[in-house]
Amino acid sequence: MSLTGGKGTWGNQLTYATPNGGSEIVLQLSQNSVDLGDYLGESLALHNNILVAGARGDYSIDGQYTYSGNAYLLAKTSDGWVYKRLIPNPTPSSTESFGVSADVYNGNIIIGANYAQVNGSSKGEVNIYNYDSNTDNLSSPYTLVANDGSINDSYGTAVASTTIML
Repeated sequence: MSLTGGKGTWGNQLTYATPNGGSEIVLQLSQNSVDLGDYLGESLALHNNILVAGARGDYSIDGQYTYSGNAYLLAKTSDGWVYKRLIPNPTPSSTESFGVSADVYNGNIIIGANYAQVNGSSKGEVNIYNYDSNTDNLSSPYTLVANDGSINDSYGTAVASTTIML
């Protein structure tokens, strides 16, 4: 599966044959919404028919391209993949790269922002959300930062979730 910018809208899907006889689905986002430098799909996470796609360069503050970042949430339905909602950077400022990493598991969504401002310095953070697919509600983020964080630590460059059963 791949995500591309194109002339379609979320939910539009094109199916292409692959060399092994399978198929690849390409989801497209409206050209009016996505720019080349948004990096849509650079981070992808999929679980239980929920897809989160990071776009670390996506955001504009007062018309200026800032790399603040956002993420997009899609769901697979009987009609195919459907755009559900934007997951906006909760504290947008220049060059935070919210969406550089993403994961989803059982409705828990984790999004990294490796250059997020923490106490006035670019240290990075991780935001955790709960998504209820029945109501389409997204919780306010729970934000994690490194206690001993230093400038340019890039905390949040990679994220992952798991359930440990003993």
